Amino acid sequence: MIVLMRVRMSIICSENGLLVCSHGPLELAQSVSIIYRRQGKIEEALRRCKIAWRIRLELFQAGKISEVLVGLGLHTLGTIYLDAGNILEADQRFREAFDIFLRANYKAGMAIIYNRFGQVQLLKGELKSAREQFVKAQEASREVDKEQYINSLNKQGRVCVLQDKWEEGVTFFEKAVEEAQSVPDYYQQTESLIDLADALQYLKEGERAQKLLQEAENIATKENYVFLLGLLEKSRGQIYYGTRDYQRAFEHFVLYCHHMADYNFSAFSTAIQKVVDVLLDIPKGEVPVIVKELLTYWTTHQLNEEYPELVQTFEEIDNLMVL
Repeated sequence: MIVLMRVRMSIICSENGLLVCSHGPLELAQSVSIIYRRQGKIEEALRRCKIAWRIRLELFQAGKISEVLVGLGLHTLGTIYLDAGNILEADQRFREAFDIFLRANYKAGMAIIYNRFGQVQLLKGELKSAREQFVKAQEASREVDKEQYINSLNKQGRVCVLQDKWEEGVTFFEKAVEEAQSVPDYYQQTESLIDLADALQYLKEGERAQKLLQEAENIATKENYVFLLGLLEKSRGQIYYGTRDYQRAFEHFVLYCHHMADYNFSAFSTAIQKVVDVLLDIPKGEVPVIVKELLTYWTTHQLNEEYPELVQTFEEIDNLMVL
């Protein structure tokens, strides 16, 4: 049983751009849950986050903190469920958080939840509903929360792309980049530069797309955005894959895997599966050479012992291809 009398309030800090209170064990449990989430350790993240949420709930019931902090805990819990692919649980936590923020008239909180609702709808494939939520997030965050405002623009661009409205998507991505530069918000600027480059590549503006990817790489390298560096290499690989320059494509795809391995195991596993999918679509005769180069890179960089999954996967593919 958590003894609330021993929990002492200390400082006000920031969690995902929103207001939170630091309460010793509460801050520790919440911070550790976020760290575990970023490492892809979902079960550990959920356990820690549930503890932090329970502490917040008891503190609120004892009249020691605002209910908004309970809502913030629910938001973080929902985000972890979303990362785990548990859409139903994520949606439930977001709705509970939204009800709290609505009661408190906490506009910054409502903006972030609208964006989360949009993400949930995207995962369900409900593009129209997703865009409606992102528009609500845009309106709710205007002049209130620049981070969520930029996020809403970026996500509307992604919906447009999924609806084959590429030119409209470009407009949203360009606006997101512009807004991120003004803050500055380097992470979202880099993210939107990558999305913008992908859209321009589809629209046959390859030269501009390459320049934007280089700009994104410069920022991501300086700020050590490992996950975004991985997405950059995936984008570059897809460009060469589209021109059937498979050797250069997989030079970038293996870098994509490398960055994701540095990020967390979950992202690494996803990267391997994506690379397997594209590998199985190239002419069969080219597979052995590509696999050899992938394995050479992995062993040369001494990644085969810490991350043997890539070696095992592509050796299996190579063996199956000769049957």
